[in-house]
Amino acid sequence: MVAELETALVPGDRERIGREWEHTSRLWPAAEHPGEAMVFGMEALEDVPFDIVLGALKRLRQRCRFFPRPAEIREAVDELLGPRKRALLKARAILAVASRGRCRSPGPHRREPSEAEKARVSEVVGAYVRRHRASAAAT
Repeated sequence: MVAELETALVPGDRERIGREWEHTSRLWPAAEHPGEAMVFGMEALEDVPFDIVLGALKRLRQRCRFFPRPAEIREAVDELLGPRKRALLKARAILAVASRGRCRSPGPHRREPSEAEKARVSEVVGAYVRRHRASAAAT
């Protein structure tokens, strides 16, 4: 499961991302986005999985009245990428707890997760993985 979540964070193909970025940039007049702006926009997308790029560009097309700045591009990316990163962190934490058999330093504020809690987290992560597979298959 962790391997699948890690795979879901692999950056997309630069050429495909570039084509999608160029296609989206045509919505705004050329005077708004000189060559440097196109390069900086591409820099904001180059480390992002392709399906997240598609979603972020769609959000930019729907929200931006003017050519988006790199910070606006990263905000759109982070809205979609954040849950994926958090799911990976949760899955790694669950595996770490499971491999130790208990929490590192249990105390009054920390306790061993119950079987129901472990099952719920596994269910949530599994649902996320299934959604990711479906969105990756659609692209």
